[in-house]
Amino acid sequence: MGFLEVPLIKGEAEGPMKEFCRLMDKGGDMTDTPNIWYKKEGKIIENPLGPLTDMDDLPMQNLDLWDDAHFVKPYEGKLYRSGSIEMSRGCPQKCTYCINESLRTAYLETDSKLIRKKTVANTIKEAKFLKEKHDLEMFFFCDDNFLAITRDRMAEFKDKWKKEINLPFWLNTTLESVTDWRLAALKECGCAGIGIGVESGNEWVRNEILKRNSHNGNSKLIEVFKMIEEHGIRTTANAMIGFPGETEADMFETVKLVKAIKPMSYDITFVAPYIGTPLHLLAKEKKLIKIESNNPGFNGMASEIGLRKGSIIENPYVTKEKMEHIVNNFVDYVKGELPIPEEFLVEAPGSSPTALDRSDSLEEAQFINLVFDDINKQKQAYRDKKMVN
Repeated sequence: MGFLEVPLIKGEAEGPMKEFCRLMDKGGDMTDTPNIWYKKEGKIIENPLGPLTDMDDLPMQNLDLWDDAHFVKPYEGKLYRSGSIEMSRGCPQKCTYCINESLRTAYLETDSKLIRKKTVANTIKEAKFLKEKHDLEMFFFCDDNFLAITRDRMAEFKDKWKKEINLPFWLNTTLESVTDWRLAALKECGCAGIGIGVESGNEWVRNEILKRNSHNGNSKLIEVFKMIEEHGIRTTANAMIGFPGETEADMFETVKLVKAIKPMSYDITFVAPYIGTPLHLLAKEKKLIKIESNNPGFNGMASEIGLRKGSIIENPYVTKEKMEHIVNNFVDYVKGELPIPEEFLVEAPGSSPTALDRSDSLEEAQFINLVFDDINKQKQAYRDKKMVN
């Protein structure tokens, strides 16, 4: 077969790319490759999705093309030769700014499980290979929710990492997965730091706009960060501002929460409305973002995307200038070097069980609920179809 113009691969690309190359090498029909979108006679053809990647089928990372400088990363005031690795993919949470729930729905027809695990043995094998080949001194785990892990698997990881790798590592996880026994195991095998997304300091925003399902509330977040630090593990709190429906008072609730958590490090970014997420649908429905309409391969996406250069999402409740002021001065507000404006010292509506009821942003929350109603209908339709077949 001759030249095939493939604009993109939808979903996870490792398996489809391998199949594409196999067909190309054998002179087969590359248009049979799952997940690809390609042009034929001027039209874009969308192939159905294949199954999600089996993580134990993945090869060792080949980083030979990297400039050596890419391995050098700062951590806690020191430079380390560092590498990234993953032991799992997927997350049980349904956060509206994350692609996981959309992937779960998109791959329904393939009977794939979104949450997948690489065996501990294969993870250790890859870490050992990367450590020796590139003289690494530290690892960063890229898992969505590293601590969604059983006792047996945690014990196996602890023992093998300590014995065969014995390097510090950093991971990202969720509030709900942090337990005392998991932290004890992590500390024993060299965990240097844990990052957790707190996102917003307003409980109503987290639950109704972001669907974080963190119904334990701010008091639980404070307790979990304290528990991590009591185990001698460095904490990082990650927050965002600029959500549709978020008010200036909500943003200062985030400042107040990070002050109360007292993490060893923290970061604040603007929300990025990635296509495929419920948050993107909300921003698009409310005409809060500019959408690409004449740019093949990018149509439907936000015209701009980013985390640092300012809010991509127009906010009818807060000006861009005020949002940029909070982000640019977030550290000073948390440290107390800038006083929180007096009008925001009182709890924002919905920020805790004792706060006033919410009156702003109810339309945004209703839209998010409708998005999830539609997702649940798709799942039920698929279950009904399977029962019939």
